[in-house]
Amino acid sequence: MKNHLDYFPAERSGKYEDENVAIYQESLIYCSEDLNSPPIYETERYVLAASCRLDNRPELHALLGLNEDCFGKNATCDAAYILAAYEKFQEKSVEYLIGDFSFVVWDKIDEKLFMAKDQLGIRPLFYFEGKDVLVFSSSMGALREAISSELTINEEYVAYELLAYQIPVELTTFNEIKRLKPAHYAYYSFNKSIEEKRYWELKPIDISNLKSDEERMEALMESFKKAVKDRMRGHKPIGTQLSGGMDSSAITVLASRLGDINNLHTYSFVLNNETRQYSKKGIDEQDTQKAILDYADLNRNHHHPIENSNFKNAFDVFDYTYKIMGGNTNSDATWQISLFSKAKENKVGTIMSGFPGDELVSNVGSKYFYEYISSKDWKALWSFLKEFRLSAVKKFAIYFLARILGTHGTSVRKGRNMASILNPESRFNKKLQDSFNEFYPSFKQTLKESITRSHTTLRTESEGAYALAEGVYIVYPLADIRMLELAYSFPPEMYKPNPLTRSLFRNLCKDILPDSVRLQKKSNGAKTLAYAEYINHKQYQDCLNYLLKNRFNLSKENPDPNFPNYKKRKVILVKIDYLIEKFYSAR
Repeated sequence: MKNHLDYFPAERSGKYEDENVAIYQESLIYCSEDLNSPPIYETERYVLAASCRLDNRPELHALLGLNEDCFGKNATCDAAYILAAYEKFQEKSVEYLIGDFSFVVWDKIDEKLFMAKDQLGIRPLFYFEGKDVLVFSSSMGALREAISSELTINEEYVAYELLAYQIPVELTTFNEIKRLKPAHYAYYSFNKSIEEKRYWELKPIDISNLKSDEERMEALMESFKKAVKDRMRGHKPIGTQLSGGMDSSAITVLASRLGDINNLHTYSFVLNNETRQYSKKGIDEQDTQKAILDYADLNRNHHHPIENSNFKNAFDVFDYTYKIMGGNTNSDATWQISLFSKAKENKVGTIMSGFPGDELVSNVGSKYFYEYISSKDWKALWSFLKEFRLSAVKKFAIYFLARILGTHGTSVRKGRNMASILNPESRFNKKLQDSFNEFYPSFKQTLKESITRSHTTLRTESEGAYALAEGVYIVYPLADIRMLELAYSFPPEMYKPNPLTRSLFRNLCKDILPDSVRLQKKSNGAKTLAYAEYINHKQYQDCLNYLLKNRFNLSKENPDPNFPNYKKRKVILVKIDYLIEKFYSAR
């Protein structure tokens, strides 16, 4: 496992060993307070290794009754707070932690291991449970290296990918490797199998003290500022992914106001004469990016347009995926690697992303009236009907049709079924269910399922791993749990398109963004996928002559080239096949 991590530019390492357990950690230094802290924490009873960034340290300091020098020179290191919380509260400690984290605690006396993961699963943690052994790692590639002889390809996972279905978050490429689920913890001891338990779910909080929309928006603004500020800790320059959409633009402007503007770098994927022709919708965000640079008065020498990939061809990308991610990955973010590589050149330590804003805080809000139906709020429904008249009647009809069919849109599901490249004779065709675009009867439940779906975990896991391979952390202000819980508790009409979608976030950004950006007419964020479309076209050309091995007879031999996103699906098909063969040939 250690040898596999040679690609990782670790700045410190440590280990703990006894007759029953070995814990090894390599890590980057996240914040300035960590410069002298140990990578592994050990007390008389406990040993802790963590990948973490905490956002509520002042509250934890008071809750735990800590004095200023209780940890000596390590008094303000995040991992020290986690261990102190665990010593006091045991498994309930995770209920008090806010931030991105995965960690393990070994109890030397009771000889049991505790594992935990943050609420949205931003930081990964995988494990393999064998006979009287548990192997765990935040890198599936490292875990695969340690136990490769025991592993077999998870055909169900592959089938989900080939079907273009949303993959259950606990599944990985291998049958024997599980992903610890978001908002879960687990204990392991030698005489008992591992059992995961949920400790958090997204619920409304008490906001009765906020009497008006103005007060609610003011509270949300303070939460947004804190989410950005908390992620700017560090002894290295800060960067933002400036795509041109509202989410990343708002984060960039706030970062310029809350930190050292001369130490802020921005990164944007842009189209050039070669790549622009592959943008299906002709979208180019450079004007919007320039508008933000001007509005925030940012240093143009610290703005870095990215036009090309770091890789020669698709198979170089696949090899890198295998090395860093350990196998095939859903919601893979390889197109972000060139950004992380550029950030490394600039000695940037942390990159802030606008993901997953669309999923909740900057949600389009078009289904806000679902809440009135589900709660039988007849007064609100009557107001909705009076305001939108015939349009409201149509929306009601769509709602009840979706309720009967169990999906928000049969056309979407039909399109996804057309994109299937699974062998029609496969036993998985009828077995697996697609939770994407599933109907939820209330707006709150729709928001909840959107932000907590597996895509959030899988994308952040992928981006985080590729960023770390370049010596960079990637963080997500719009995934801040405090901000999510607050926005989730707002009355549904605050999300009402009025007249544009994403009304809540547009109103939040009145004093953050210029109107040219804030009022841009898009249903969701910036279309950096225009650049990704070019990358996909190149990879498709590279894959044309690849001969499928189809080891498990799971894929179609000749997919229909006329179905939606054929090129992208072809690349995925080749990638899966290539990585499966790479795994078996390496054994």
